[in-house]
Amino acid sequence: MTTTGQGMFRLDEEQKQAVSVDELLRQSNYNFQSCFYEDSYYNLWIGTYGNGLICYIPATKEVRVFKYPALNDNNIAAIIEDKQGNLFVGTQKKGLSCYNRKENCFTPVPYMGNNVLSVYCMSLVDGQLLVGTDVCLLYVVGRWTTFGRHRWAGVEKV
Repeated sequence: MTTTGQGMFRLDEEQKQAVSVDELLRQSNYNFQSCFYEDSYYNLWIGTYGNGLICYIPATKEVRVFKYPALNDNNIAAIIEDKQGNLFVGTQKKGLSCYNRKENCFTPVPYMGNNVLSVYCMSLVDGQLLVGTDVCLLYVVGRWTTFGRHRWAGVEKV
């Protein structure tokens, strides 16, 4: 959770208390967070405005930073994990990327149209990944099949 002026915290369920992650942000020199997400491996993903994505792995206290060109864009708008454990990151101007845990890298999810497509939000509904963009609401299907203009290969318009 984030606060206005009081920093960022994560809930430690074992200790039943909020634990500050401000030191992590100071360590990484990031002041402006846009979103955050705790994945099924308990890793904390923090999206920033202009400075890419931070992954904090509490088990090892490791910090990983992903910036352009490792990501499509350094302005992160949304982060979500689907039921299969695929982590998706949406950016403000360059679409959607999917994290490859084995290779520790992101793969752009291809879409038809120009390179400027803003992701505003993402949600899982009945197991389907819904992606809110500046063009329309899309949902991810299968493994990247091709659909019309301004659609990711692998998504359909809702």
